[in-house]
Order: sequence, then C-alpha cells, then structure tokens
Amino acid sequence: MPLLDGSLGLDIFAHRAITIIPRKAIVLESPSSLADRVKTARAFPIRIVRDVEGIALSVDGAVRTPEGLLGWNWTPATADLWSSPITSRRFLDCRSIGRRQAGHFKLANGITVAATIRTRDLVMDGNIGAQFLNQWALTLDLEHERAWLAPLSSDE
Repeated sequence: MPLLDGSLGLDIFAHRAITIIPRKAIVLESPSSLADRVKTARAFPIRIVRDVEGIALSVDGAVRTPEGLLGWNWTPATADLWSSPITSRRFLDCRSIGRRQAGHFKLANGITVAATIRTRDLVMDGNIGAQFLNQWALTLDLEHERAWLAPLSSDE
C-alpha cells in the first residue's frame, strides 16, 4: 500500500467506520472491531464537512488554541501542514507566507503536532497532511462524527 498522501477519497466510506493504517491498509470496522480498536486510542473531536461545494466528504479535526478550538482540515492528499495567515500569526508564531517553518500545536485531545508548516492564503484555519497522519493509525466513525488516533505499532 502506498503512503497515505494522495491515495484516499472518503466518500466511498460515508456512513462507515474505518481505520487508516498508513502504508498498509484501510480497515472497514464492524461494531465489535471498532470497540476493540478504540480501547487504547485517543479520541478527538471532528466535524464532517462537504468541501468542493458539497461534492467531497472531508474531516475537520479540532486544534487547541488559547482562545478555543479551531477546525483544521485533515487531508492525507497533501504532504505538508498548511495554515492560514491569521492562524499562523496569532497561534503558531509562523510569520512568512509560503516558506516552510518548524511549528507545533496541540490537537484538542492533547496530542502534540510538531511539523513543518507552510502559511498560505487559505479560506480555512489550517490543513493537517500526511507529514503528521503517516505516523498514526487514524480511526474514523464517519456516521457518528467520531475519531481516534493511535501511534503506529511496530507491526503496522
């Protein structure tokens, strides 16, 4: 299986629960396998959105800031993490538009995202790409708008 970036369209999994194991598999979860899978994973809030004028199913995950939560789009199709200029200046201390910069922030569940971030003129708060997602098993319950992250094990 290829790296996660560029290999996934969530629409085919609408109303399902799946686990994405980068470079290995996309697992369709049953109710019992989902319960087993999330026992040791860390839950975090998401919102299901329809991008591209309602055509594409997408997931926004909650990012913690001193002023509350922001919704960052989870896009495995991009390698980098992207941030809007307002988000970058206000919360990430990234000042240069277009240039890659080291940055870090926390998801709503406390997991730290430390990565190279690019500031772009976006109409969203930010985008979390494969640079971060390829390190985690991501479980999505798309029907009930729930998500969990678990570190990849050595056998994954």
